[in-house]
Amino acid sequence: MDTDTVPVDRVPGPSRPTIVDATHVDSTQDFIQAESTPPSPNNAPSRDPTDSMPPGDPSMPLLPNPATPTTTSVANTGLNTTPVKCKYIGSQYTHQSAKTTDFRDEFMGKIQKNTREATMYPFIARLLTKICLYACKDDKDCLAFYNTANTGCLSNSKFEGSDLRPDLIAKRTTREDAQKIANGERSESKVFWHETESAVEVKAKFESIPPSVQTGSYIHVLPRAIPSLAGILYLAWDAQFFYIYWSDTSGIVRSHRYYFEEEKSWDVLYRYVCTVVNPLTDLPTRDPTMSINPNPISPEWTINCKEKAYNAVQRYGATAHSRQTCVLWDPVKKRVIKDHWCDDDRRYRESNILEKIKGVPGVSQVDFSEVVKRPDDLGELATSKLHSGRESTLKVSGRRVPRRTKQRSVLKSRGDPLSARKSVRQILVALYDSIQGHQICVKKKRVLHRDISRYNILINPEHFDTELDDKLDDGSDVKFINQVLDPSLDRVKEEGILIDWDNAAELDAGVGDALTERTGTPMFVSLGVGAGKIKGRRNGIRQRDPFPVLTDKAKDLYIKAYGQKTYDRYLNAVEQSDLIKMVSKSDDKFPRYRHAAYHDVESFFWVLVYELLVAYPENGTPSMSASANILLLQFQGHYFVESDFRHSLFQEEKEFWKAVLHPRLECMAELISTLCGYFIPEWAFWPELPEDHTHEAFKRLLLAEIAKLDAANDPIALNSKERKVIQHPDAIRNSSFMDSHETPSPRKSGSKRSCSDMTGMQGEKSRKRPREATSRPMVDVFDSPSDVAGDDNQRLPSLPEESSKKSPLGREGKMPPPSDLNW
Repeated sequence: MDTDTVPVDRVPGPSRPTIVDATHVDSTQDFIQAESTPPSPNNAPSRDPTDSMPPGDPSMPLLPNPATPTTTSVANTGLNTTPVKCKYIGSQYTHQSAKTTDFRDEFMGKIQKNTREATMYPFIARLLTKICLYACKDDKDCLAFYNTANTGCLSNSKFEGSDLRPDLIAKRTTREDAQKIANGERSESKVFWHETESAVEVKAKFESIPPSVQTGSYIHVLPRAIPSLAGILYLAWDAQFFYIYWSDTSGIVRSHRYYFEEEKSWDVLYRYVCTVVNPLTDLPTRDPTMSINPNPISPEWTINCKEKAYNAVQRYGATAHSRQTCVLWDPVKKRVIKDHWCDDDRRYRESNILEKIKGVPGVSQVDFSEVVKRPDDLGELATSKLHSGRESTLKVSGRRVPRRTKQRSVLKSRGDPLSARKSVRQILVALYDSIQGHQICVKKKRVLHRDISRYNILINPEHFDTELDDKLDDGSDVKFINQVLDPSLDRVKEEGILIDWDNAAELDAGVGDALTERTGTPMFVSLGVGAGKIKGRRNGIRQRDPFPVLTDKAKDLYIKAYGQKTYDRYLNAVEQSDLIKMVSKSDDKFPRYRHAAYHDVESFFWVLVYELLVAYPENGTPSMSASANILLLQFQGHYFVESDFRHSLFQEEKEFWKAVLHPRLECMAELISTLCGYFIPEWAFWPELPEDHTHEAFKRLLLAEIAKLDAANDPIALNSKERKVIQHPDAIRNSSFMDSHETPSPRKSGSKRSCSDMTGMQGEKSRKRPREATSRPMVDVFDSPSDVAGDDNQRLPSLPEESSKKSPLGREGKMPPPSDLNW
């Protein structure tokens, strides 16, 4: 069996293409139905392609269960030599008495005559629907292909990608309706995104745009409309050949080319339709625990868990080829249902983390978690072992494509996104309580979040059927900002909580290697995590700043809440440590990089910086200096690099921060400058300090600023909108800020993303047939030519990247815009 260096669309990379060797693949099962018995000439239907056909016509019988595939020898036919994973044929089919021959003869003639893409849609829809009539037995449950190139797909709400227009969409319908399409009486119809069973992208020639770009872009956004999506088959159709694609959360697998002039290609096309109608056991297309109500305008999903059933509306959906996180809300039972696909090889599971931190204030509270199961003892709902996991030989960048299993957590907490803040004070108090919750998890539960970002902090939190005490299980007191400001309060009422613990790690002994990964949202990760190493590895001096000292009202409030002993302990610990560390790289005590608590606290600092940069006052204008514009461009285009532009920001003085903030927010410049000084050192050189000293330093500085705002009775009300960058060359040329910083990237990467799992991608709004190609790696397990005609080894351009800003669950019955979502 020949093998090929072939490009699977798997997970988003920053900007680095990945070409994969698919070698030694020994599976015997393809992603379409196995070979069927040649039809009997006595049962062949009428040769008139517009004749009505009875259900389940025996001339094209449904195919046997591929769990016991037929394995016979196959003749070598050049480029279409049977791939190892694709034993789709036992002998050379002639189909002399089969309807496929009639299909081929009729439609091949039309294909040859038509060179315009738009004229190809109707007869392709007829052809595929006619095959559906053979494959479907039920009068009320048939499959049909609809022309959606002009109408697009409908949705009860707008989501990024909902304006895309696939050429053809397959959906379930009645046999009567399918017959009309097969007869040519109609080809267009209203199709909702959540009705999609398969898709077809048509091109007269794929030379201009590789099929993976457009077909993949449609499938990429589909989970936002179908939270129950587990996988999908789809076609890329050229005038001369077609590809079959299988897509699930582990990536995309592509077949080789099937040329229409070869008879066996028509058998494959028939079996593709059969597989869409009756999915394979190993390649599930839907979550069987989820079903949609019959009203397509306002869909509500019934979710059957092991303990309860929920009727929920979707509030957030990530894109495919990631963890495919989906958030739904049951307004009656007051529960958030969070589904995501977790790598089987991950050391930590969010469900376990949530149970461990259950009852800790300042974090989302879990009701229960479970692994989604399939019926009839089919086991867990997971991606195919053929294409992912340890049993697969498919690799990306030397790593196996991860096998993912669907996990579900039912949560009792919700809130609004941090972007919905109404004042500067609300930002500060939300950060205070989030840091406090993080500190408790580190000290008391030995759990580290590892993905602090603006998308993982909620304001105005609510906990349902839960009362949080100000004492932990061990009897220790906990104080959040409201109790610090008003000691008479005897109950915890947080102003901010941390969510999304799917990147969290347990800080137990023996997990050092697990903490060396670079994980987090790039624009918010600490400098050390972004570089994946200790800051400043050159030989020389490491010098720290003094610990913050509180005065006046802020000091009194702190001591009343936490006690004089606590106030002195952190202050003395830092001040009594060495001011300067003389460390050589060859020193045996040179610290090893690992993700530590102070890295996460630095991420809180970058969240604060970003929130203040984009904010402007309630009655003000969103004006922005050239330096502020380029700084925001830098943040939004940032990724994990060693030459991090943020290094120099730590050296900036208060006047710089005044220049980049809105004039009304200049009073925050001193707070940022002081925090910069405390986060400059590489704290790994001071292992003797309390593990949570950065938490304490940050909280004290926030408390001092909150006290000032309260004393002035001025929370600094903010506009609900944010300052936007102007990506204009003059704005860049006229700014001296560019002289000492990296070139800004047009790609926005402020999205939720995990480097270790490479989940989530930042998106661009894409209309039909985008011409641009991005850098998503694609892997093909088959020995096939490239999507790009004439170049068998050219890398496939990627799909548009995902915009996966954390959009938590909304409070209304409809899907709110991203800035208004909460969960």
